[in-house]
Amino acid sequence: MRLSKKSPLVFAAACVAWIGIGCSSNDKPSSPRAGIASTVGTGTEAGVNDGTKCTIANEAWPTVGDPESTTNPTLADGDALDQSTLAVTCTVKPAADGGFFVDGMVEIQGQSSFHIVGNVSPSGPQTGLTGTWSKSNAGTFQQVPQPAQGAKPADTCTMTYRAGVNPPVTAGRIWGTIICPHAFHDAAHTCEGTAEFRFENCTQE
Repeated sequence: MRLSKKSPLVFAAACVAWIGIGCSSNDKPSSPRAGIASTVGTGTEAGVNDGTKCTIANEAWPTVGDPESTTNPTLADGDALDQSTLAVTCTVKPAADGGFFVDGMVEIQGQSSFHIVGNVSPSGPQTGLTGTWSKSNAGTFQQVPQPAQGAKPADTCTMTYRAGVNPPVTAGRIWGTIICPHAFHDAAHTCEGTAEFRFENCTQE
């Protein structure tokens, strides 16, 4: 008997041949996960991000899991949190220059969110990233990288990788801390945004 490519017998034989790979036709990749400890609040630059320009209280925007924990560091997309639902989307994929393109967002739906996007190299401090924090009762604060112009130095967020993790970034995951000293809301409001984060089980392409 000749079997078609879609035959159940062929599928079953392939499962036997590839031991350790799921044999259900309904198998799905693991859900993306994130752990975030983030804040938006006053910085130390007089007249730039201090209390005269940042008039909101320093508080979490958002907090998800505990990125420093060894027992409960992350939560998955779709998990319940703070009487809401967590949404996690992320991509960490190799770039042509040997680095990675990163796009990670976590949102406690209807409450707050954090988003990081940009290109990173495999080691050392990273610049050129965009960091965005949003909260339902305070609006959106974002810092987009600005190149140096004449005597004016570059204005950018800085990200460092989590110490003791090898590697801290690879296809599908990234662990780090980002500081954006000039997270802009409007002409009258600029604050400092920080986030320690872990994105895992991310899209790799």
